[in-house]
Formats: sequence, structure tokens, C-alpha cells
Amino acid sequence: MTGRKERFNKWLESVFDNLRGQYVSCDLDVDTESLQDKHWYQLWRIFESYVECPHKGAKEQMESLEAADYKAREVVLSAHGQSSSDLDWDVQMDHYMNSSNYD
Repeated sequence: MTGRKERFNKWLESVFDNLRGQYVSCDLDVDTESLQDKHWYQLWRIFESYVECPHKGAKEQMESLEAADYKAREVVLSAHGQSSSDLDWDVQMDHYMNSSNYD
């Protein structure tokens, strides 16, 4: 079971890294301490269903990992009282405010 937990932790770490990278201009502060039992449960189900499941080929595996990342990011954001749509809006507004094309 240690190997499975390590794979889960590594996958979850990549989810957090992807979130921080995607919303770097939002100064997003996400951590595992904000996750409640229901969030951990949801993340484990995503891991089991999309990351651990056997795949038929490379394309299916990539699609499954992308789906897992998207679903996990939504769970993590929800635990922090955020949503991707709100953060996407903030990123877009930041882009417009800091772009020389709109002066």
C-alpha cells in the first residue's frame, strides 16, 4: 500500500503545481490543510478512477490523466472557496490591465 499512497501523493502534488502555475497571476494560495474529509474522499475516487485504471493506449491514458487533473483541481479550488471560472476571469482581467495593446 505504501507504493499506492506515494503515487497518490505524487499525483496530488502535480495537481497543486498545475493550479499554482495556471493561476500564477492570481497569487493563489492552495494547500492540503484546507481539504476536509469529503475532499480527500473525492480526490481518492478520482485517483482510482482516472489515474490507476488500466488504459488501452497512450491516447486514452493521456485523456484520462487530463480528466483527473481537471476534476481534482475543481475539488481543491472548492475546498479553498474558489472556482476555476472566477480565477479564469481574474487572469483575463489581469492580462487586459497589463497589456500594452489596450492603452
